[in-house]
Amino acid sequence: MNRQFTPKELAPLLKISLAQLCRLTKAGKIPAKDLGFGKNHCWRYDEARLEQWLSEEPRKEASPKRRNRNSMLEGKSENRDRVTQ
Repeated sequence: MNRQFTPKELAPLLKISLAQLCRLTKAGKIPAKDLGFGKNHCWRYDEARLEQWLSEEPRKEASPKRRNRNSMLEGKSENRDRVTQ
């Protein structure tokens, strides 16, 4: 049987904080079994699934396109110019 890790055991192995591990797990980024429900989540991480996950190619996710403040202001000034003409 494969070894099962608790979040407190796994976070130092992955070199991330416990809070970050929980966020990634809840987002479905790290494979885990949820043995609890509601606020009382009880996560367990299977060693074989973690090894498979770590050996996979990282997926490139589309990062949200951010508009900087200047581009937002430029658009507003163009709209103002149209209104005043």
